[in-house]
Amino acid sequence: MIRRYLVGLLVLLSLGPLRAEEPGSGTIVPDPFASAILEKVAKLDKLLREKQITLDLDEVPLGKFAQVLSDELNVPVDIDELSLRDLAFSIEMPISVHVKEVSVKSMLDIVLPINELALLVYPDGIVISTQDEADAKLLRRHYDVADLIDGNIARAEYLCRVLVDSIRPVTWEHLGGPGSIAVWETKLVIMNTWEVHQQVNDFLAALRVAKNLPSESYSVKPLACSPWQETHEQLEQKLDTVQVSIDLLNKPLDAVTQTLSKLCGCNVLIDLRALEENGFSPDMPIKLPQRSRSLRHTLDLICQDLELDWDIKSEVLRITTPEETESDLHVCVYPIRDLMWKGPKSDDPVIQQRLLKLSRWQTTPPYQAQELQPLCLNDYPALPGGHQLKNVILTSIEPDMWEELEGPGTCYVYPLADCLVITQSRRVHQQVRVLLQELREHPPWYPVSAQLKQADQAEAEVITVSYRVPTEIDRDPSVGKRKPVFSPQQMTEIATFLTQTIEPDSWHQSGHYATYLQDKLIVRNRRDVLFQVHDRLVELGVSVPIDPGLYEAGAPPEAFFSGMPPNY
Repeated sequence: MIRRYLVGLLVLLSLGPLRAEEPGSGTIVPDPFASAILEKVAKLDKLLREKQITLDLDEVPLGKFAQVLSDELNVPVDIDELSLRDLAFSIEMPISVHVKEVSVKSMLDIVLPINELALLVYPDGIVISTQDEADAKLLRRHYDVADLIDGNIARAEYLCRVLVDSIRPVTWEHLGGPGSIAVWETKLVIMNTWEVHQQVNDFLAALRVAKNLPSESYSVKPLACSPWQETHEQLEQKLDTVQVSIDLLNKPLDAVTQTLSKLCGCNVLIDLRALEENGFSPDMPIKLPQRSRSLRHTLDLICQDLELDWDIKSEVLRITTPEETESDLHVCVYPIRDLMWKGPKSDDPVIQQRLLKLSRWQTTPPYQAQELQPLCLNDYPALPGGHQLKNVILTSIEPDMWEELEGPGTCYVYPLADCLVITQSRRVHQQVRVLLQELREHPPWYPVSAQLKQADQAEAEVITVSYRVPTEIDRDPSVGKRKPVFSPQQMTEIATFLTQTIEPDSWHQSGHYATYLQDKLIVRNRRDVLFQVHDRLVELGVSVPIDPGLYEAGAPPEAFFSGMPPNY
């Protein structure tokens, strides 16, 4: 059976990619009903993001709030009274909102969650409902990501992985949520809530900005996966330039926030629900003597004294609890082309691809580390790579805040855009920015010629790698058996198959071999040949990739040990 499988695989691999028949030149006629729905939803999305609003409402009934919002938008705004009754809410529940010149979406992002409410967007209007009801209403949308994967469908799997781990992970099915994501050609087909779709749009837009940055003279500031990037920058500037010298001593917190709002010309709000749930009151007195301080320093001292915290939420400065700011994670894309390539990036796509393939071996592999260690390139510092940078961040900045130590944050390298995708709290993001700036003050610098020289040396080095035979427990931990998946005869046949299909002439050189010995497949050849060997062994189910996300085959992690047919 192994012979038939290996021969069949060899034939398929030798045929190269098969293409479907090219479509005809005629233009399809769009479905007018579907097109109208998509156009209406897109128009409402844009209206909510771009329409500026000023509201000063104090404990008005929810029904009145909906009417005010409908008048402002000139769009029907209804209330899902049935879902409200499930939580003992009603259209008479009081709503307070005090904002000046913010987008409607920002205002709703602030007001609705505080009252355990959420927004549903329909083609002909919007509905205010409960958060539980909104989480159950899934929308299907597709996103063309051909430019973000360079047309390689396999790489879309890695993009999916980055996306679902960065954007509201609990809403996706791999963590028990209702949302799903699938690859169709060069498109992602996503089922999730309206709010998650907004974040997906912002995330892909930020990735595109990073990917399209020039190789030199580009801005290294992080790209917030938010429609409020420009507003955030303006707020950051005010935090450092606006001086607060008025007397705040013994003033209540809610009065101080109103004073600061007028002084800095921005919205400073209190997260009333978070404070009340943790036993705090908005009228707590401020114990801050009069000094001339920056707005940032003033907020830090106020919150430190009251055991609170603050952050930027949508388009406002929000005072809330430390637990809330730590759990309110922000997704940012960090351009690191200068750090990743350690000098100028080659304009030649062939050279780029070669160096990127090498760079995936520049970190300790997460699987079978001892066995795969000879393949790693720790002694070749000129070669580009972002994984060392990722390791520096994870080990030197709040290690317990990253998923590697069961924290909430994630950090991914996205090589095709030369960037890091980081999901973290505001304070951790600040530390990341400082660290990257420190590294840029003394950057490594290697010309492309030096990178190619080290690539030649690394690929030409003759090394030995051994692979243990995978067992049933490797493929399915629930089995609990360590019975080898392959027999000694099958492993011997695999060794022969490798020498016949991968750089056959290279195996004729003295000291080059692939053999099965003492329960291990032992392979010795040039490193570039062993890279190919490793990828072939992944296809056969003998090994796993150094990094599932960067593996060119793009298979999901659960498929890495299921390469053989069921009747094998």
